[in-house]
Amino acid sequence: MPAITYQELCVAFAQETGINAGTFTSVTSTDVLEQKIARWIRSADLWIQGEYTDWPWLWREAPQGTLAVGDATITKPTDLKWMDYGSLVFNKGTNTFRECEYVPFLQFRQDYERGAKQSTQFPSYFTEVRDRSEPLRLSHLPNDATVTYDFDYYRTAIPLDANADVPAMGDWCEAEDMRLILARAKIMYGASENAPEIQAEGAAEYEDYIHRLVQTCHPENRVERSMGDNQGNQMAVITV
Repeated sequence: MPAITYQELCVAFAQETGINAGTFTSVTSTDVLEQKIARWIRSADLWIQGEYTDWPWLWREAPQGTLAVGDATITKPTDLKWMDYGSLVFNKGTNTFRECEYVPFLQFRQDYERGAKQSTQFPSYFTEVRDRSEPLRLSHLPNDATVTYDFDYYRTAIPLDANADVPAMGDWCEAEDMRLILARAKIMYGASENAPEIQAEGAAEYEDYIHRLVQTCHPENRVERSMGDNQGNQMAVITV
Protein backbone atom coordinates (compact mmCIF):
# COMPACT_ATOMS: atom_id res chain seq x y z
CA MET A 1 0.00 0.00 0.00
CA PRO A 2 1.43 3.43 -0.92
CA ALA A 3 2.73 5.53 1.96
CA ILE A 4 0.43 8.26 3.23
CA THR A 5 1.82 11.74 2.73
CA TYR A 6 1.68 14.85 4.87
CA GLN A 7 -0.85 16.39 2.47
CA GLU A 8 -3.07 13.29 2.52
CA LEU A 9 -3.08 13.28 6.31
CA CYS A 10 -4.19 16.90 6.29
CA VAL A 11 -6.96 16.11 3.80
CA ALA A 12 -8.16 13.20 5.95
CA PHE A 13 -8.10 15.39 9.06
CA ALA A 14 -10.17 18.12 7.39
CA GLN A 15 -12.70 15.57 6.17
CA GLU A 16 -13.08 13.81 9.52
CA THR A 17 -13.39 16.95 11.62
CA GLY A 18 -15.31 19.05 9.10
CA ILE A 19 -12.94 21.97 9.64
CA ASN A 20 -12.55 24.28 6.64
CA ALA A 21 -15.68 22.71 5.15
CA GLY A 22 -13.81 19.42 4.98
CA THR A 23 -11.34 20.60 2.36
CA PHE A 24 -7.56 21.01 2.23
CA THR A 25 -5.23 21.91 -0.63
CA SER A 26 -1.60 22.33 0.48
CA VAL A 27 0.64 22.38 3.55
CA THR A 28 2.11 25.63 2.22
CA SER A 29 -1.27 27.30 1.84
CA THR A 30 -1.72 30.87 3.06
CA ASP A 31 -5.25 30.09 4.21
CA VAL A 32 -5.43 30.43 8.00
CA LEU A 33 -7.44 27.25 8.59
CA GLU A 34 -5.24 25.18 6.30
CA GLN A 35 -2.19 26.49 8.13
CA LYS A 36 -3.72 25.32 11.41
CA ILE A 37 -4.46 21.87 10.00
CA ALA A 38 -0.91 21.51 8.69
CA ARG A 39 0.50 22.67 12.02
CA TRP A 40 -1.61 20.20 14.03
CA ILE A 41 -0.61 17.28 11.81
CA ARG A 42 3.05 18.25 11.87
CA SER A 43 3.04 18.74 15.65
CA ALA A 44 1.16 15.48 16.20
CA ASP A 45 3.76 13.55 14.22
CA LEU A 46 6.61 15.14 16.18
CA TRP A 47 4.82 14.39 19.45
CA ILE A 48 4.50 10.70 18.58
CA GLN A 49 8.16 10.47 17.60
CA GLY A 50 9.03 11.88 21.02
CA GLU A 51 6.69 9.53 22.90
CA TYR A 52 9.41 6.88 23.22
CA THR A 53 13.17 7.05 22.82
CA ASP A 54 13.50 3.78 20.94
CA TRP A 55 11.09 3.81 18.01
CA PRO A 56 12.73 1.54 15.42
CA TRP A 57 12.34 4.05 12.59
CA LEU A 58 14.62 6.45 14.47
CA TRP A 59 17.43 3.90 14.91
CA ARG A 60 20.68 4.66 13.10
CA GLU A 61 24.24 3.37 12.85
CA ALA A 62 26.72 6.20 13.35
CA PRO A 63 29.24 6.63 10.52
CA GLN A 64 32.37 4.67 11.32
CA GLY A 65 35.14 6.87 12.68
CA THR A 66 38.79 6.53 13.64
CA LEU A 67 40.24 7.37 17.04
CA ALA A 68 42.60 10.33 17.07
CA VAL A 69 45.86 9.78 18.93
CA GLY A 70 45.89 11.73 22.18
CA ASP A 71 42.21 12.77 21.89
CA ALA A 72 39.97 11.12 24.48
CA THR A 73 36.72 12.11 22.77
CA ILE A 74 34.40 10.80 20.04
CA THR A 75 32.27 13.21 18.05
CA LYS A 76 28.55 12.39 17.99
CA PRO A 77 26.24 12.70 14.98
CA THR A 78 24.39 16.02 14.98
CA ASP A 79 21.01 14.26 14.91
CA LEU A 80 21.74 12.01 17.91
CA LYS A 81 19.00 12.05 20.54
CA TRP A 82 19.77 8.95 22.59
CA MET A 83 22.74 6.61 22.28
CA ASP A 84 22.63 2.86 22.68
CA TYR A 85 25.20 2.72 25.45
CA GLY A 86 25.93 -0.96 24.88
CA SER A 87 26.90 -0.54 21.23
CA LEU A 88 30.31 1.22 21.22
CA VAL A 89 32.86 -1.13 19.64
CA PHE A 90 36.42 -0.61 18.47
CA ASN A 91 37.62 -2.38 15.29
CA LYS A 92 34.17 -3.82 14.67
CA GLY A 93 34.12 -6.81 12.32
CA THR A 94 37.73 -7.80 12.98
CA ASN A 95 39.50 -10.31 15.21
CA THR A 96 40.84 -7.44 17.32
CA PHE A 97 37.45 -5.92 18.20
CA ARG A 98 36.98 -4.51 21.69
CA GLU A 99 33.81 -3.36 23.41
CA CYS A 100 33.84 -0.11 25.34
CA GLU A 101 31.76 0.01 28.50
CA TYR A 102 29.53 2.95 29.46
CA VAL A 103 29.99 4.57 32.87
CA PRO A 104 27.53 7.20 34.19
CA PHE A 105 29.00 10.68 34.04
CA LEU A 106 29.42 11.41 37.76
CA GLN A 107 31.19 8.10 38.38
CA PHE A 108 33.28 8.56 35.24
CA ARG A 109 34.34 12.04 36.32
CA GLN A 110 35.44 10.73 39.69
CA ASP A 111 37.30 7.72 38.33
CA TYR A 112 38.87 9.02 35.10
CA GLU A 113 39.02 12.80 35.12
CA ARG A 114 40.70 13.66 38.42
CA GLY A 115 44.24 13.06 37.20
CA ALA A 116 46.17 12.55 33.99
CA LYS A 117 44.70 10.01 31.59
CA GLN A 118 46.68 6.91 30.74
CA SER A 119 47.53 6.08 27.13
CA THR A 120 46.23 2.85 25.55
CA GLN A 121 45.24 1.28 22.25
CA PHE A 122 41.67 0.60 23.31
CA PRO A 123 40.03 2.87 25.91
CA SER A 124 38.04 0.74 28.34
CA TYR A 125 35.23 3.10 29.32
CA PHE A 126 33.26 6.07 28.00
CA THR A 127 30.57 8.45 29.16
CA GLU A 128 28.15 11.04 27.83
CA VAL A 129 28.13 14.37 29.63
CA ARG A 130 24.94 16.17 30.55
CA ASP A 131 25.39 18.68 27.74
CA ARG A 132 24.34 16.52 24.81
CA SER A 133 26.11 18.75 22.31
CA GLU A 134 29.44 17.66 23.81
CA PRO A 135 31.34 14.65 22.40
CA LEU A 136 31.58 11.29 24.13
CA ARG A 137 34.46 11.13 26.61
CA LEU A 138 36.89 8.22 26.81
CA SER A 139 38.65 6.95 29.92
CA HIS A 140 42.05 6.73 28.24
CA LEU A 141 44.05 8.57 25.58
CA PRO A 142 44.14 6.56 22.33
CA ASN A 143 47.62 5.82 21.01
CA ASP A 144 46.75 3.97 17.79
CA ALA A 145 45.46 5.99 14.82
CA THR A 146 44.24 2.83 13.04
CA VAL A 147 41.58 1.93 15.61
CA THR A 148 38.03 2.46 14.31
CA TYR A 149 34.85 2.90 16.30
CA ASP A 150 31.17 2.16 15.65
CA PHE A 151 28.01 2.66 17.67
CA ASP A 152 24.24 2.83 17.31
CA TYR A 153 21.84 5.56 18.31
CA TYR A 154 18.31 6.87 17.99
CA ARG A 155 18.04 10.09 16.06
CA THR A 156 15.99 13.22 16.70
CA ALA A 157 12.46 13.48 15.34
CA ILE A 158 12.07 13.97 11.59
CA PRO A 159 9.61 16.81 10.84
CA LEU A 160 7.08 16.92 8.02
CA ASP A 161 7.55 19.95 5.77
CA ALA A 162 6.43 19.37 2.17
CA ASN A 163 3.18 17.96 0.71
CA ALA A 164 4.86 14.74 -0.43
CA ASP A 165 6.74 14.11 2.82
CA VAL A 166 5.92 10.77 4.44
CA PRO A 167 5.95 10.34 8.25
CA ALA A 168 9.09 8.64 9.52
CA MET A 169 7.02 5.79 10.93
CA GLY A 170 5.76 4.99 7.42
CA ASP A 171 8.29 2.23 6.73
CA TRP A 172 7.32 0.40 9.91
CA CYS A 173 3.57 0.81 10.01
CA GLU A 174 0.44 -0.16 8.17
CA ALA A 175 -1.48 2.68 6.57
CA GLU A 176 -4.18 2.32 9.23
CA ASP A 177 -1.61 2.96 11.96
CA MET A 178 -1.14 6.45 10.53
CA ARG A 179 -4.46 7.25 12.16
CA LEU A 180 -2.41 7.70 15.31
CA ILE A 181 -1.26 11.03 13.85
CA LEU A 182 -4.85 12.03 13.11
CA ALA A 183 -5.87 11.09 16.65
CA ARG A 184 -3.13 13.20 18.23
CA ALA A 185 -4.00 16.10 15.91
CA LYS A 186 -7.64 15.89 17.03
CA ILE A 187 -6.53 16.26 20.64
CA MET A 188 -4.58 19.39 19.70
CA TYR A 189 -7.45 20.75 17.62
CA GLY A 190 -9.98 20.17 20.40
CA ALA A 191 -7.79 21.86 23.00
CA SER A 192 -7.04 24.83 20.75
CA GLU A 193 -10.51 25.41 19.32
CA ASN A 194 -12.63 24.54 22.38
CA ALA A 195 -14.04 21.38 20.81
CA PRO A 196 -14.17 18.92 23.74
CA GLU A 197 -16.04 16.26 21.76
CA ILE A 198 -13.30 16.14 19.12
CA GLN A 199 -10.63 16.17 21.83
CA ALA A 200 -12.27 13.23 23.62
CA GLU A 201 -12.64 11.32 20.36
CA GLY A 202 -8.98 11.86 19.58
CA ALA A 203 -7.87 10.81 23.06
CA ALA A 204 -9.79 7.52 22.83
CA GLU A 205 -8.38 6.77 19.39
CA TYR A 206 -4.88 7.71 20.47
CA GLU A 207 -4.81 5.22 23.35
CA ASP A 208 -5.91 2.45 21.01
CA TYR A 209 -3.50 3.24 18.19
CA ILE A 210 -0.44 3.95 20.34
CA HIS A 211 -0.81 0.49 21.88
CA ARG A 212 -1.12 -1.06 18.42
CA LEU A 213 1.93 0.78 17.18
CA VAL A 214 4.05 -0.38 20.11
CA GLN A 215 3.00 -3.96 19.36
CA THR A 216 3.82 -3.49 15.68
CA CYS A 217 7.31 -2.23 16.45
CA HIS A 218 7.92 -4.65 19.34
CA PRO A 219 5.78 -7.75 18.74
CA GLU A 220 6.79 -9.47 21.98
CA ASN A 221 3.88 -9.74 24.39
CA ARG A 222 5.81 -7.92 27.08
CA VAL A 223 8.89 -5.80 26.51
CA GLU A 224 10.68 -3.27 28.65
CA ARG A 225 11.09 0.00 26.80
CA SER A 226 12.54 3.41 27.49
CA MET A 227 10.00 6.19 27.64
CA GLY A 228 10.96 9.78 26.91
CA ASP A 229 9.42 13.05 27.95
CA ASN A 230 9.27 14.65 24.48
CA GLN A 231 12.29 16.75 25.44
CA GLY A 232 14.92 14.16 24.53
CA ASN A 233 15.41 12.95 28.08
CA GLN A 234 15.24 9.30 29.05
CA MET A 235 12.78 9.15 31.92
CA ALA A 236 12.05 5.58 32.99
CA VAL A 237 11.69 2.00 31.91
CA ILE A 238 8.10 0.84 31.51
CA THR A 239 6.52 -2.44 30.52
CA VAL A 240 3.85 -2.65 27.83
